[in-house]
Amino acid sequence: MEQYKGVGRDIGVSTRWIADQNLRRFGVDVMDETIVKEVNERGVVVERDGNITLIPADIVVLAVGPLPADEFSKELQVKGFELHVIGDAKSPRKITEAIREGFDVALSL
Repeated sequence: MEQYKGVGRDIGVSTRWIADQNLRRFGVDVMDETIVKEVNERGVVVERDGNITLIPADIVVLAVGPLPADEFSKELQVKGFELHVIGDAKSPRKITEAIREGFDVALSL
């Protein structure tokens, strides 16, 4: 999910093309212009085109901008969620580092 129109706007065209192809190859649904309203034990509640929808999920990966998003992870941890903080939530960087960290976490699960 991406809040704004378009995905991967801060990476080069050829890199974005390859990432997009891999997302499609692995069946990842990408939704832009979608706002995450809540993460709960059933999944992610999103708002798109004025409609609120629950997207069922067992695992949620957050990539929420160029500043660490530590407050949200702490709130989830207090509620008993198992967390692996990666990407910009850990330290602001590029998407490639977040993808690698997500990959490494997924392998460890």
